[in-house]
Amino acid sequence: AIDGATGALSEIAGSPFAGGGQLAVDPTGKFAYVATGGNVSAYTINATTGALTGIGAFAAGASPYRVAVDPSGQFAYAVNRGGNDISAYSIDPVTGALTSVGAAVAAGIRPQAIATTRKIP
Repeated sequence: AIDGATGALSEIAGSPFAGGGQLAVDPTGKFAYVATGGNVSAYTINATTGALTGIGAFAAGASPYRVAVDPSGQFAYAVNRGGNDISAYSIDPVTGALTSVGAAVAAGIRPQAIATTRKIP
């Protein structure tokens, strides 16, 4: 948590949380996702305290490394370094749970990053 007057940081209850790679937050600020082990772990974000509550761990490919959420908040993608591919998921807008949208897609040798953009009309 960040103190608004002093800028001092304090640990949130339940911290530290399991993680591995880069944290991705959906555009609404309600859900957070991080690559952990062979999964993408999902959390809800408490809007008042910033505390995270686990939703679950969702299977990814071999050695997921980074997660990105598209600007619409409908999809998440995990880069799997060990599998040289990308896993794609739909995001439940109410619970934040992930559902695979099909087989992983090839991404070259040991991909390390992923980004999404919004379509400009």
